[in-house]
Amino acid sequence: MAVRGFLFSAFVVLALSSCGAIEASAPVLPNANAGQCQKDIDCKGDRICEHGTCAAPVARVAEQAAAPTQANLSAAHISADDEKAALAQAVAAYIAQSKAEAIETSLIESEEFRKLVRGDINGDGLADLVASTLFAIEGSNTDFQQLFVFEQRDGKLVLVDSNAAEAGKLADFDIAGGKLQVSYLDYADDDSRCCPSIEYKKQFVIAAGKLAQRG
Repeated sequence: MAVRGFLFSAFVVLALSSCGAIEASAPVLPNANAGQCQKDIDCKGDRICEHGTCAAPVARVAEQAAAPTQANLSAAHISADDEKAALAQAVAAYIAQSKAEAIETSLIESEEFRKLVRGDINGDGLADLVASTLFAIEGSNTDFQQLFVFEQRDGKLVLVDSNAAEAGKLADFDIAGGKLQVSYLDYADDDSRCCPSIEYKKQFVIAAGKLAQRG
């Protein structure tokens, strides 16, 4: 009887030990408060696992927020042909106006001296256009440069001003810091007509659809 009792006790101990081993090896399922994920591969796409929750990377969110929309990209694009057409129209109108103001005088443009500069003058993130060209007064030896300033509106170039050059004294121009920077040359007392030597600068911005001097 003692032997049979010992064998029965040993059997019970082994059975309990086996049950404990099976229970210990069983997988532990996460509860409802454990979150959606445990590591990045548990998330879809490029999302990452943060504190048990799948979320978009902060850097990617910031990048997408800063990226321009397709509509803005389209609006920001003005082709070279559009620029040429806008300038040609402005030049023709300027010549016609000059002819009307001086009936016996006509201007002739020298297209080879055209210069075009693109940049944002009004701070809206779109490329505006500033162009210069050389005019000669028909029947004389007089020529001068003139500026044409265009603002981009609704995907088109709109002429804002054509008198910023102070005709005959324009040296150079550029767009920087949201301003049109213009350099002029003026004559010293002993300068010949060909070669003015005094340089000075002015800054312009587009405000309320008009060109205004700053500084």
